[in-house]
Amino acid sequence: MLVAPDIDDYVRRFTAETGVAVAFGGSHPGRGTKNYLVGLEFAPSSSIDCSVDDGIGAYLEFLGLDENQPDVPAEQTMFGVGTLGRSFVPQLLTWAVHGTDIDELASRGRKAGFAFASPVDAARTTPAGELLRWRFAVNPDFPFAGLQPFLIDWGDTPHPSQTPGLPKLKLRGLSLVHPDPGLSDVLAFLGLDIPCQVGPRSFSATFGGLSSQAEFVLPTSC
Repeated sequence: MLVAPDIDDYVRRFTAETGVAVAFGGSHPGRGTKNYLVGLEFAPSSSIDCSVDDGIGAYLEFLGLDENQPDVPAEQTMFGVGTLGRSFVPQLLTWAVHGTDIDELASRGRKAGFAFASPVDAARTTPAGELLRWRFAVNPDFPFAGLQPFLIDWGDTPHPSQTPGLPKLKLRGLSLVHPDPGLSDVLAFLGLDIPCQVGPRSFSATFGGLSSQAEFVLPTSC
């Protein structure tokens, strides 16, 4: 999930920089935000194994404030984007893993000593008028500075990565760096074979298969 203070401007510059168009997702009523999406494919040379058995893919979300919801208090905006101000550097804030019973998973995680939140319901309407519903468990403290993924379950709603015509990027790898080595324990609990390093907090993703250049790394200001 990438956040930016002016998400429309960021998406325009992202498209100009990469040659990849980004699809408008929709607004989050009452949460003060809107998003854009691009699908993710996993490059054969990727440093991570994100293969799935249920046909569900992955996507990159661009999240920012919705100018049509100016009265939503900053602390009530989706993922607290409004609390970041108006001039922060665009960045990868956090990420998610999909599960089919996130209530049970979050409960087991808490019993194991990890800071998982209880799931809540959410919804938005697509530009085509389709209502999307999902459940997600986000700890507002963003454990491990956002490098601990939150949990999400789309239930009967079609997964966003399956949106017809959704533009796609090839994900070559994720880089997770945090001073607390306990992050590896969380990822292992979730069954994620994704390497992480110990050091100053850093979170980036590398993409390929672009029309304008061979490689693109997030976070960046385009």
